[in-house]
Amino acid sequence: MILKQLIRYKNAPALEATWVDENDVVIKCQAYSNHPEQMAMLRADLGADAAQYESLIAEVEATYVPPAPPSIEEQIAVFDAALVAHLDATARERRYDNRVTCGLRAGYPGPFQAEGMAFAGWMDQCNALAYQLLAEVVAGTRPLPSSPQALIDLMPAMVWPS
Repeated sequence: MILKQLIRYKNAPALEATWVDENDVVIKCQAYSNHPEQMAMLRADLGADAAQYESLIAEVEATYVPPAPPSIEEQIAVFDAALVAHLDATARERRYDNRVTCGLRAGYPGPFQAEGMAFAGWMDQCNALAYQLLAEVVAGTRPLPSSPQALIDLMPAMVWPS
């Protein structure tokens, strides 16, 4: 493969490389954004030719602005969604549609009331603990758990009545 051209897009922070064979037939045409991983791919694809284009590559690479990290509110929303999914999954273990239909059974006498009461109590414990932990995160007194699963792992186990 022969590098035919490396051009900079005028309307985007990107470069395009075109390689041809010995008959000038295009073999590969690849666009590379200004993201550092894309620029590393371009350098690898260029191989020995990369050095002569380094100033052009660096010029495009310098336009990269990393995305802002998610806000604490956005991060908490992810953890909250994970907790809701955990509660729903636990309710489905007993063939309830979700946490609401399971907890609702606590208020109605019948064969499912004991399960509903146990689940509603457990769900309240989970919510209280999660809200306390996340309030500590917002206050800066506790680090955010390393992942949504790490928050779920801090929750008490559900004990269903026999």
